[in-house]
Amino acid sequence: MAVYYSKSRGSWYIRVSYKGKEFYCYSSPDGPFLKKRDALGYEPSFILLLGGRSSVSVSDCSSFSEAFLKDLSLGLKASTFYGERLDFLAHVKPLFDGVPLSSVDRYFLLGVGSSLEGLSLASGTHVYGVCRKWLAFLNGILPSVSVYLPVHKRASSASRSYSFYTLDQFLLFLSCIKDEDDSLLFSVLFYYGLRIGEALALRWCDFRDDGLHVERSMCFRNDKGEQYASTPKTSSSVRVLPKVDAVWRLLPDRHGSGFCFPSSREGKCIGPSTVRRKISEYSSAAGLKPIRIHEFRHSCATFLISSGVPVRNVSKWLGHSSEAITLKVYSHLLPSEKDVVSDFINGLDPGKCGKSVVWKNKKP
Repeated sequence: MAVYYSKSRGSWYIRVSYKGKEFYCYSSPDGPFLKKRDALGYEPSFILLLGGRSSVSVSDCSSFSEAFLKDLSLGLKASTFYGERLDFLAHVKPLFDGVPLSSVDRYFLLGVGSSLEGLSLASGTHVYGVCRKWLAFLNGILPSVSVYLPVHKRASSASRSYSFYTLDQFLLFLSCIKDEDDSLLFSVLFYYGLRIGEALALRWCDFRDDGLHVERSMCFRNDKGEQYASTPKTSSSVRVLPKVDAVWRLLPDRHGSGFCFPSSREGKCIGPSTVRRKISEYSSAAGLKPIRIHEFRHSCATFLISSGVPVRNVSKWLGHSSEAITLKVYSHLLPSEKDVVSDFINGLDPGKCGKSVVWKNKKP
């Protein structure tokens, strides 16, 4: 028996040879082994578990949930952990309440997979990821626990559709806004396609002579009303975007490092719930169907691609990590490959194409 340090987990673990098999323990019910002495102190208990595994195998899975959340929090950004914690408590933990560890087998997980199929594509992908981490954690406590989980069935293409405003609809929406700060906010969302966290984190010093600097994203914790600035979603999201006249002419004569969209609380910016309320108000005044906040970003991408802007440029503008991400979401806006080839052939002038070639089928 020995204890080792895992760089990927950032904690210690125990390895034991028992009856010709290797067993690993990455954490106790109290949490992961952050110090070597914690792992050494748990060695005797782990031996007892291996010698009388029936005691731990009848334990309720949910009794290990707090230890799992402690282990999950290691190495994750606070905002990421907050989302995964909510997914675990809302969707994963209820499926395992009252279930003994020994019952977590392939057939039980088939039922778990069926229960999660009703989730949307985005949320289902996140929940499945959290569920796999949970199963790996349980397997570290009792190695016989199955880690097999059916692949998440993606939603149909119809369910992945989104709403957006055309340029004319957005200008109508904008004409109903009387507040200067609100006009600037929605113009930034539409013309620059910023994520809501990136837009609300903007400060006046981010509007510079060389363009708009996107350097941070605001994170919100709705359960406590907290907000804090963090790095944008990906390294590609940190970018400098050229000036857009439709936005720059809305800039007031202000200077300093304060928030562009401050709330009534000193040192804070407005939150997404405030933005949603404004969307509902202004869309109703314009006689338009309200769209979600993120659909202003979709509106920007749709406007650019439909106007003939190359996908590569749109990807850089939106701050996507690769062109593949842009194509995955907006490929339906591009002309069909077959239509492109057909239009090319139909546009050829036979008189300028040299001698034509007639293909003849040869008899075998």
